[in-house]
Amino acid sequence: MAFADTWHIRTRARQCALTEQPFTEGEKIITALFPDPETSGYLRKDFTNEAWEARGEEEDEPFSFWRSAYVPPDSNEKVDPMEKEDPEALLR
Repeated sequence: MAFADTWHIRTRARQCALTEQPFTEGEKIITALFPDPETSGYLRKDFTNEAWEARGEEEDEPFSFWRSAYVPPDSNEKVDPMEKEDPEALLR
């Protein structure tokens, strides 16, 4: 069974999971995966460093977490990497 078929983990958030403060480009953030009690998968949550440090001991322990720099989603439309060629050009 393929990885994508078993786990449905969403992409990065645009704001902190605790404070709902929007991330800024280049800001250091913490991404954590938590076991999802409703499915056999995981929930992804993104946090500011301050919110991550302020989490209490009563909070759920993450399965995994990592630090990264926030990069906003690309606002450009997706570009097709394959050039469209007409059938005649393909046969040449």
